[in-house]
Amino acid sequence: MGLTRLAAVSPASLLSWYPAFAGSAGRMIFLGEDPARPAVDVARLVLEAGDATVDFLSSHETLLRDRRLAAQLRDAGVAVRCQSARATAAATDKVMVKRLLEDSGVPTPSWGRGAPPRQVASPVLVKRRSGTQSQGLTWAHTTAGPGDDRYWETYVDGVEFSVVLHREDQRIVVFPPVWKGETRTDLLPPWRRLRVCPLPSSWRDLASELARMGTRVAELLDVWGFAEVEFIASGGALSVIEVNPRVSGTLRLVAMATGVRVFDQVQLAALPSRPPATRYAAELPYDGVPLLSEDVIATSRITCAAPTPQRVRHLIGDYVSGSAPWPDEWASHD
Repeated sequence: MGLTRLAAVSPASLLSWYPAFAGSAGRMIFLGEDPARPAVDVARLVLEAGDATVDFLSSHETLLRDRRLAAQLRDAGVAVRCQSARATAAATDKVMVKRLLEDSGVPTPSWGRGAPPRQVASPVLVKRRSGTQSQGLTWAHTTAGPGDDRYWETYVDGVEFSVVLHREDQRIVVFPPVWKGETRTDLLPPWRRLRVCPLPSSWRDLASELARMGTRVAELLDVWGFAEVEFIASGGALSVIEVNPRVSGTLRLVAMATGVRVFDQVQLAALPSRPPATRYAAELPYDGVPLLSEDVIATSRITCAAPTPQRVRHLIGDYVSGSAPWPDEWASHD
Protein backbone atom coordinates (compact mmCIF):
# COMPACT_ATOMS: atom_id res chain seq x y z
CA MET A 1 0.00 0.00 0.00
CA GLY A 2 1.42 3.41 -1.02
CA LEU A 3 2.15 6.35 1.18
CA THR A 4 -0.54 8.96 1.81
CA ARG A 5 0.12 12.11 -0.21
CA LEU A 6 0.11 15.10 2.11
CA ALA A 7 0.16 18.65 0.75
CA ALA A 8 1.70 21.24 3.06
CA VAL A 9 -0.08 24.34 1.79
CA SER A 10 1.08 27.87 2.57
CA PRO A 11 -1.06 30.29 0.52
CA ALA A 12 -4.27 31.12 2.37
CA SER A 13 -5.89 31.75 -1.02
CA LEU A 14 -5.77 27.99 -1.70
CA LEU A 15 -7.83 26.99 1.32
CA SER A 16 -11.22 27.48 -0.32
CA TRP A 17 -10.52 25.88 -3.71
CA TYR A 18 -7.83 23.26 -3.03
CA PRO A 19 -10.43 20.50 -2.31
CA ALA A 20 -12.02 20.94 -5.74
CA PHE A 21 -8.78 19.94 -7.49
CA ALA A 22 -7.33 17.31 -5.13
CA GLY A 23 -7.55 13.56 -5.41
CA SER A 24 -9.46 11.47 -2.91
CA ALA A 25 -6.21 9.95 -1.57
CA GLY A 26 -4.57 13.30 -0.84
CA ARG A 27 -4.76 15.37 2.34
CA MET A 28 -3.86 18.96 3.07
CA ILE A 29 -2.42 20.77 6.07
CA PHE A 30 -2.32 24.55 6.17
CA LEU A 31 1.03 26.04 7.18
CA GLY A 32 0.20 29.72 6.84
CA GLU A 33 2.51 32.55 5.86
CA ASP A 34 4.60 32.88 9.03
CA PRO A 35 8.22 32.90 7.76
CA ALA A 36 9.48 31.72 11.16
CA ARG A 37 7.09 28.86 11.78
CA PRO A 38 8.99 26.26 13.86
CA ALA A 39 9.79 22.89 12.33
CA VAL A 40 8.59 21.03 15.42
CA ASP A 41 5.09 22.44 14.85
CA VAL A 42 5.07 21.28 11.23
CA ALA A 43 6.53 17.89 12.18
CA ARG A 44 3.67 17.38 14.63
CA LEU A 45 1.11 18.01 11.89
CA VAL A 46 2.89 15.60 9.56
CA LEU A 47 3.16 12.86 12.18
CA GLU A 48 -0.54 13.21 12.93
CA ALA A 49 -1.22 12.44 9.28
CA GLY A 50 0.40 9.03 9.64
CA ASP A 51 2.56 7.39 6.96
CA ALA A 52 2.82 10.24 4.47
CA THR A 53 5.02 11.81 1.86
CA VAL A 54 4.81 15.61 1.92
CA ASP A 55 4.61 18.06 -0.99
CA PHE A 56 5.20 21.72 -0.11
CA LEU A 57 2.93 24.10 -2.03
CA SER A 58 4.60 27.42 -1.30
CA SER A 59 3.73 31.07 -1.74
CA HIS A 60 6.28 33.67 -2.79
CA GLU A 61 6.76 34.63 0.86
CA THR A 62 7.28 31.06 2.13
CA LEU A 63 9.61 29.51 -0.46
CA LEU A 64 12.72 29.98 1.68
CA ARG A 65 10.98 28.89 4.85
CA ASP A 66 9.52 25.81 3.22
CA ARG A 67 12.91 24.66 1.97
CA ARG A 68 14.22 24.95 5.53
CA LEU A 69 11.26 23.01 6.91
CA ALA A 70 11.62 20.37 4.20
CA ALA A 71 15.29 19.83 5.06
CA GLN A 72 14.45 19.41 8.74
CA LEU A 73 11.67 16.94 7.96
CA ARG A 74 14.01 14.93 5.74
CA ASP A 75 16.49 14.78 8.61
CA ALA A 76 13.66 13.30 10.69
CA GLY A 77 13.08 10.59 8.07
CA VAL A 78 10.03 12.09 6.34
CA ALA A 79 9.74 11.85 2.54
CA VAL A 80 9.46 15.43 1.29
CA ARG A 81 9.33 17.29 -2.01
CA CYS A 82 9.64 21.06 -2.37
CA GLN A 83 10.84 23.74 -4.75
CA SER A 84 14.49 23.45 -5.85
CA ALA A 85 17.26 25.60 -4.42
CA ARG A 86 17.89 27.33 -7.76
CA ALA A 87 14.22 28.13 -8.39
CA THR A 88 13.78 29.38 -4.82
CA ALA A 89 16.79 31.68 -5.20
CA ALA A 90 15.43 32.91 -8.53
CA ALA A 91 12.05 33.74 -6.98
CA THR A 92 13.70 36.07 -4.50
CA ASP A 93 16.20 37.58 -6.95
CA LYS A 94 14.78 38.79 -10.28
CA VAL A 95 18.20 40.08 -11.30
CA MET A 96 19.49 36.51 -11.09
CA VAL A 97 16.67 35.43 -13.41
CA LYS A 98 17.43 38.24 -15.87
CA ARG A 99 21.09 37.23 -16.04
CA LEU A 100 20.24 33.55 -16.42
CA LEU A 101 17.82 34.28 -19.26
CA GLU A 102 20.30 36.51 -21.04
CA ASP A 103 23.15 34.01 -20.69
CA SER A 104 20.91 31.25 -22.05
CA GLY A 105 19.63 33.22 -25.04
CA VAL A 106 16.04 33.55 -23.79
CA PRO A 107 14.60 36.93 -24.91
CA THR A 108 13.76 39.38 -22.13
CA PRO A 109 13.18 43.17 -22.19
CA SER A 110 16.29 45.33 -21.87
CA TRP A 111 17.22 45.88 -18.26
CA GLY A 112 20.03 46.92 -15.96
CA ARG A 113 21.16 48.16 -12.58
CA GLY A 114 21.82 51.77 -11.70
CA ALA A 115 20.61 54.60 -13.91
CA PRO A 116 19.20 53.63 -17.35
CA PRO A 117 21.51 54.58 -20.26
CA ARG A 118 20.55 57.79 -22.05
CA GLN A 119 20.24 55.96 -25.37
CA VAL A 120 17.31 53.83 -24.13
CA ALA A 121 14.43 55.12 -26.24
CA SER A 122 11.55 53.22 -24.61
CA PRO A 123 9.88 54.29 -21.36
CA VAL A 124 11.62 52.70 -18.39
CA LEU A 125 10.10 50.84 -15.43
CA VAL A 126 11.65 50.30 -12.03
CA LYS A 127 10.97 46.91 -10.44
CA ARG A 128 11.69 45.33 -7.08
CA ARG A 129 14.45 42.76 -7.24
CA SER A 130 12.66 40.54 -4.70
CA GLY A 131 9.07 41.48 -5.54
CA THR A 132 6.14 39.68 -7.10
CA GLN A 133 2.70 40.58 -8.51
CA SER A 134 3.92 44.04 -9.55
CA GLN A 135 4.95 44.99 -6.00
CA GLY A 136 6.80 48.31 -6.09
CA LEU A 137 6.42 48.72 -9.86
CA THR A 138 6.87 52.36 -10.90
CA TRP A 139 8.04 54.51 -13.79
CA ALA A 140 11.69 55.51 -13.61
CA HIS A 141 10.86 59.21 -13.58
CA THR A 142 8.70 58.83 -10.44
CA THR A 143 11.34 57.23 -8.24
CA ALA A 144 14.86 57.99 -7.11
CA GLY A 145 16.12 55.15 -9.31
CA PRO A 146 17.24 51.57 -8.87
CA GLY A 147 18.89 50.66 -5.58
CA ASP A 148 20.06 47.40 -4.06
CA ASP A 149 16.54 45.96 -4.23
CA ARG A 150 15.57 47.46 -7.58
CA TYR A 151 16.47 47.26 -11.25
CA TRP A 152 15.23 48.99 -14.38
CA GLU A 153 13.49 47.40 -17.35
CA THR A 154 12.21 48.88 -20.60
CA TYR A 155 8.45 49.05 -21.00
CA VAL A 156 7.15 46.90 -23.86
CA ASP A 157 3.93 47.83 -25.62
CA GLY A 158 2.29 44.49 -26.37
CA VAL A 159 0.04 41.69 -25.10
CA GLU A 160 0.71 39.65 -21.96
CA PHE A 161 0.45 35.88 -21.54
CA SER A 162 1.19 33.28 -18.89
CA VAL A 163 2.20 29.64 -19.17
CA VAL A 164 1.50 27.40 -16.17
CA LEU A 165 3.46 24.17 -15.97
CA HIS A 166 4.29 21.30 -13.65
CA ARG A 167 7.74 19.70 -13.61
CA GLU A 168 8.82 16.54 -11.83
CA ASP A 169 11.60 14.02 -12.54
CA GLN A 170 12.44 15.85 -15.78
CA ARG A 171 8.84 15.44 -17.00
CA ILE A 172 7.04 18.69 -17.78
CA VAL A 173 3.31 19.18 -18.22
CA VAL A 174 2.47 22.50 -19.92
CA PHE A 175 -1.09 23.75 -19.55
CA PRO A 176 -2.83 25.88 -22.22
CA PRO A 177 -1.53 29.46 -22.21
CA VAL A 178 -3.46 32.26 -20.54
CA TRP A 179 -4.23 35.56 -22.30
CA LYS A 180 -3.97 38.60 -20.00
CA GLY A 181 -4.58 41.48 -22.38
CA GLU A 182 -2.53 44.45 -23.45
CA THR A 183 0.18 46.03 -21.35
CA ARG A 184 -1.01 49.24 -19.71
CA THR A 185 0.65 52.54 -19.01
CA ASP A 186 -1.38 52.85 -15.79
CA LEU A 187 0.55 49.71 -14.64
CA LEU A 188 -2.60 47.92 -13.47
CA PRO A 189 -1.26 44.40 -12.83
CA PRO A 190 -2.73 41.38 -14.70
CA TRP A 191 -4.19 39.85 -11.54
CA ARG A 192 -6.52 42.85 -11.39
CA ARG A 193 -7.57 42.50 -15.04
CA LEU A 194 -9.46 40.06 -17.24
CA ARG A 195 -7.67 36.76 -17.92
CA VAL A 196 -8.92 34.00 -20.24
CA CYS A 197 -7.95 30.45 -21.24
CA PRO A 198 -7.48 29.06 -23.87
CA LEU A 199 -5.92 31.71 -26.06
CA PRO A 200 -8.20 33.85 -28.24
CA SER A 201 -8.19 32.55 -31.83
CA SER A 202 -6.04 35.43 -33.09
CA TRP A 203 -3.20 34.34 -30.77
CA ARG A 204 -3.40 30.54 -30.97
CA ASP A 205 -0.44 30.29 -33.35
CA LEU A 206 1.70 31.39 -30.37
CA ALA A 207 0.71 28.44 -28.16
CA SER A 208 3.53 26.09 -29.24
CA GLU A 209 6.22 28.76 -28.89
CA LEU A 210 4.90 29.81 -25.49
CA ALA A 211 5.02 26.17 -24.38
CA ARG A 212 8.54 25.70 -25.77
CA MET A 213 9.90 28.82 -24.08
CA GLY A 214 8.11 28.04 -20.83
CA THR A 215 9.65 24.57 -20.81
CA ARG A 216 13.10 26.02 -21.48
CA VAL A 217 12.79 28.45 -18.55
CA ALA A 218 11.56 25.71 -16.19
CA GLU A 219 14.60 23.62 -17.09
CA LEU A 220 16.99 26.55 -16.63
CA LEU A 221 15.62 27.22 -13.14
CA ASP A 222 15.40 23.51 -12.23
CA VAL A 223 11.76 24.01 -11.24
CA TRP A 224 9.99 21.37 -9.16
CA GLY A 225 6.21 21.31 -9.09
CA PHE A 226 4.13 24.23 -10.32
CA ALA A 227 5.49 27.38 -11.91
CA GLU A 228 4.26 30.26 -14.05
CA VAL A 229 6.26 31.95 -16.82
CA GLU A 230 4.99 35.38 -17.89
CA PHE A 231 5.48 36.74 -21.43
CA ILE A 232 4.90 39.79 -23.59
CA ALA A 233 4.28 39.48 -27.34
CA SER A 234 5.27 42.56 -29.31
CA GLY A 235 5.99 42.98 -33.00
CA GLY A 236 5.81 39.25 -33.59
CA ALA A 237 8.39 38.45 -30.89
CA LEU A 238 8.03 36.91 -27.43
CA SER A 239 10.00 37.93 -24.35
CA VAL A 240 9.96 36.57 -20.80
CA ILE A 241 9.18 39.20 -18.16
CA GLU A 242 8.67 37.17 -14.98
CA VAL A 243 9.02 33.67 -13.54
CA ASN A 244 6.97 32.52 -10.53
CA PRO A 245 8.22 29.08 -9.32
CA ARG A 246 5.23 28.50 -7.04
CA VAL A 247 1.47 28.08 -7.07
CA SER A 248 0.18 31.06 -9.08
CA GLY A 249 -3.22 32.65 -9.49
CA THR A 250 -3.49 31.44 -13.09
CA LEU A 251 -3.31 27.80 -11.93
CA ARG A 252 -7.00 27.82 -11.04
CA LEU A 253 -7.89 29.26 -14.44
CA VAL A 254 -6.07 26.53 -16.40
CA ALA A 255 -7.42 23.84 -14.05
CA MET A 256 -10.98 24.90 -14.82
CA ALA A 257 -10.27 25.20 -18.56
CA THR A 258 -8.74 21.71 -18.78
CA GLY A 259 -10.83 19.94 -16.13
CA VAL A 260 -7.63 18.63 -14.54
CA ARG A 261 -7.49 17.98 -10.78
CA VAL A 262 -4.16 19.78 -10.53
CA PHE A 263 -3.49 18.69 -6.92
CA ASP A 264 -4.11 15.00 -7.69
CA GLN A 265 -0.67 13.46 -8.16
CA VAL A 266 -2.12 10.35 -9.83
CA GLN A 267 -3.89 12.39 -12.49
CA LEU A 268 -0.90 14.70 -12.98
CA ALA A 269 1.35 11.72 -13.63
CA ALA A 270 -1.04 10.40 -16.29
CA LEU A 271 -1.47 13.67 -18.21
CA PRO A 272 -0.06 14.22 -21.70
CA SER A 273 2.72 16.80 -21.94
CA ARG A 274 0.23 19.41 -23.19
CA PRO A 275 -3.29 18.72 -21.89
CA PRO A 276 -5.89 20.53 -24.02
CA ALA A 277 -8.52 22.98 -22.86
CA THR A 278 -11.90 21.26 -22.85
CA ARG A 279 -13.84 24.35 -21.75
CA TYR A 280 -13.44 28.11 -21.88
CA ALA A 281 -12.56 29.88 -18.64
CA ALA A 282 -12.23 33.52 -17.62
CA GLU A 283 -11.69 35.46 -14.42
CA LEU A 284 -11.97 38.98 -13.07
CA PRO A 285 -11.38 40.64 -9.67
CA TYR A 286 -14.20 39.96 -7.22
CA ASP A 287 -15.28 41.27 -3.81
CA GLY A 288 -18.49 39.36 -3.23
CA VAL A 289 -19.47 36.24 -1.28
CA PRO A 290 -17.05 33.28 -1.74
CA LEU A 291 -18.35 30.59 -4.10
CA LEU A 292 -17.29 27.06 -5.00
CA SER A 293 -18.96 24.97 -7.70
CA GLU A 294 -18.00 23.08 -10.85
CA ASP A 295 -18.41 26.18 -13.02
CA VAL A 296 -17.76 29.07 -10.61
CA ILE A 297 -15.04 29.61 -8.01
CA ALA A 298 -14.84 32.98 -6.32
CA THR A 299 -12.32 34.31 -3.80
CA SER A 300 -10.56 37.62 -4.48
CA ARG A 301 -11.12 36.73 -8.15
CA ILE A 302 -14.06 35.01 -9.76
CA THR A 303 -13.27 32.24 -12.23
CA CYS A 304 -16.01 30.83 -14.47
CA ALA A 305 -15.92 28.01 -17.02
CA ALA A 306 -18.40 26.86 -19.68
CA PRO A 307 -18.52 25.15 -23.11
CA THR A 308 -18.46 28.45 -25.06
CA PRO A 309 -16.78 31.80 -24.45
CA GLN A 310 -20.11 33.61 -24.70
CA ARG A 311 -21.61 31.46 -21.94
CA VAL A 312 -18.60 32.19 -19.74
CA ARG A 313 -19.07 35.90 -20.27
CA HIS A 314 -22.77 35.69 -19.45
CA LEU A 315 -22.03 33.59 -16.36
CA ILE A 316 -19.32 35.90 -15.03
CA GLY A 317 -21.62 38.86 -15.69
CA ASP A 318 -24.08 37.44 -13.15
CA TYR A 319 -21.50 38.13 -10.44
CA VAL A 320 -19.35 41.03 -11.67
CA SER A 321 -20.71 44.31 -12.98
CA GLY A 322 -18.87 46.68 -15.29
CA SER A 323 -17.01 46.13 -18.53
CA ALA A 324 -13.73 44.52 -19.56
CA PRO A 325 -11.78 44.52 -22.85
CA TRP A 326 -12.92 41.03 -23.93
CA PRO A 327 -11.25 39.34 -26.91
CA ASP A 328 -13.34 39.44 -30.09
CA GLU A 329 -14.83 35.93 -30.03
CA TRP A 330 -15.74 36.35 -26.34
CA ALA A 331 -17.65 39.53 -27.17
CA SER A 332 -19.78 38.05 -29.98
CA HIS A 333 -23.32 36.75 -29.49
CA ASP A 334 -24.40 33.09 -29.25
